[in-house]
Amino acid sequence: MFRNHRNAAGGGLSMALRGIKTYGDDHRVRRHNRVVENLKRELQTVMFRSVKDPRLGAFTITDLELSPDRRHAKVLVSKLLSSEEEISAEEKELLVEGLQSASHYIYEQLKKRMEMKVIPTLKFQYDDRFPILAKVWSLASFNHEEVGSSK
Repeated sequence: MFRNHRNAAGGGLSMALRGIKTYGDDHRVRRHNRVVENLKRELQTVMFRSVKDPRLGAFTITDLELSPDRRHAKVLVSKLLSSEEEISAEEKELLVEGLQSASHYIYEQLKKRMEMKVIPTLKFQYDDRFPILAKVWSLASFNHEEVGSSK
């Protein structure tokens, strides 16, 4: 009936079933990661050069989570503190409120600077992981210095 032993559509076995690696998903993941990195870099540039709000103080962007459709972005931020300092819940709230109030301005600046069809809406959230990681890092480096000096 079919000379080449394929089905009527001519597709035969799918490429995945034949063991041939398809690159479509890898390409999408790489593109998504590239968009996230570009967005994060531009966001840092705009926020640190243009946004002047006394509520912000010294902070950093610790992570950016972009939705698959690239319409929404959750920006995780953290205060820059010395290892002895603690941040109160009120200070965290002030930081997030300050960034959220500037989000429309940041959005407009990103629209001017980036060549994307859709600029995501920004939602800011405080990242509690960063100070904990900083303390662990300082303890690890302190321990490493002790081990190095005892030799």
